[in-house]
Amino acid sequence: MAIFGEYAGASSNPEITAPQNVLRETFCDVLSNYKANDTNSPMNLAVYVGNEKLGQILLEDLRNRKRKTGKGIEVLIGG
Repeated sequence: MAIFGEYAGASSNPEITAPQNVLRETFCDVLSNYKANDTNSPMNLAVYVGNEKLGQILLEDLRNRKRKTGKGIEVLIGG
């Protein structure tokens, strides 16, 4: 069960809710088209959680854990 709601900008930028396999197939389709264009350009992908990049959230969490435990980031992530 889920509760969904609209937000102020939904008419021009609607949210998408879909099963994982549909999202996976969509990403694979888009990425295969990118590769089919035979481009050697790097692809940058930014994943946002709210207004913040996921990578930044994870990095800040690791830094906080390092500060609290004194362990290196590699140890914290199992590297």
